[in-house]
Amino acid sequence: MKRVPRFILSPLVLSTAFLFSSCTIWNEQQWERFNNRSFHFQKFTYYLKGGDRRTAFEFIRDFPVDDALRVVAEKHSIEIDSAEFRAFTENPDNERRIAVFGVILTERFSWESPVSHANTIEFEYANEFVGESTDTQRRYSLVIKTDGKVRAVYGDTVERREDTVESLYRRVQRR
Repeated sequence: MKRVPRFILSPLVLSTAFLFSSCTIWNEQQWERFNNRSFHFQKFTYYLKGGDRRTAFEFIRDFPVDDALRVVAEKHSIEIDSAEFRAFTENPDNERRIAVFGVILTERFSWESPVSHANTIEFEYANEFVGESTDTQRRYSLVIKTDGKVRAVYGDTVERREDTVESLYRRVQRR
């Protein structure tokens, strides 16, 4: 039997340990024992290849964030403060504050709270082309974190943006 060289084994063990220490999905009993039930909506990221800031801002502003947050708040008996996000979306001039990323074409647009919080919710929505075709796949993910560690992740693909909250509700009920 061959032995795995130490230079390969060591990084593997370290990366596995890091993964387990940074990502611990909680079960229902852990959520029940959790004392600090106050969370902040921290980040919204929207992926749209070839998009622009105006389109992204309007998408983010019109997205049913409050409905999605209500679903996870009820599931985990937590309170979610989204006041910073709401204030951001109410002022059209804030379009310029959206962070834009992309190599050749702009494709990622992101709002993030300038204030760091211990307990956070992050949401991501993507319109992606399937392979080399022009078919679009829509997906979302919602991540709940405490002290920077992932405690719950919900996500799915949807036909339309309007289906997101219903899909999230079904995902939350399965757990």
